[in-house]
Amino acid sequence: MLAVFILLLIVVGLFVSSFIIDKNTKIPKGCNADFSGCHGCGNFHCGHHQREAK
Repeated sequence: MLAVFILLLIVVGLFVSSFIIDKNTKIPKGCNADFSGCHGCGNFHCGHHQREAK
């Protein structure tokens, strides 16, 4: 039972740390992707719709 709990803590820790690392990643220079016309999924939690949601 203890091994399962430790494994679960490791998996959750990896998920949280990868989320934090990915969130701090900057957009590379030369990336000219224009997503202003992107309405493919309608998901307003998507990073492409952040300007519209505010």
